[in-house]
Amino acid sequence: INTKETDENRSKNIFQQEENIDMFQKEISTFLISTISAEVTRELVIEAQAHLRITDEYESISDQITDILKLKLKLKNSEIFLTANEHKDIIDLHNNVKDYFNLINTAIIERNSDISAKSNTSGSFIAHLFREKRSHHLEDIANSKPDPLLSVSYMNMLNAYRNIKNHILNVAEVLTGEK
Repeated sequence: INTKETDENRSKNIFQQEENIDMFQKEISTFLISTISAEVTRELVIEAQAHLRITDEYESISDQITDILKLKLKLKNSEIFLTANEHKDIIDLHNNVKDYFNLINTAIIERNSDISAKSNTSGSFIAHLFREKRSHHLEDIANSKPDPLLSVSYMNMLNAYRNIKNHILNVAEVLTGEK
């Protein structure tokens, strides 16, 4: 997302990684469902259900990432490019979502379930940032009449980052036992 040019090999790699994540989700889900079906303790069933939810959320994040790439490729193929401000806004949102993901992913790795306050603060900040960028874009539409494909693609990119933030929040809620 950081470059205006789209590297074909990197794009192929991202699409391949998304397919791999789909396959991992299927394998993990199959294993966990068979585990839940066996005679195991209630504690293990609850843990397996949490892992199922997290697996689903991670797979949904990968779907959103490929959606962003598809939008970028669609713009490139149409020879339409984000304005400097739109690109800066996307990078800003991207970096905040990436940091949020790293916060929650690290908490999972470290089995740190005491992240509720920090998770909520970061998630709220990203939601505010999304609304701010969306509002600014809607004001710009009225003034500058941008290309419709550019406008829709930009808004869809913003929405994809908001969706990623929501999936990360869902993972955090599973980790903290809120869901």
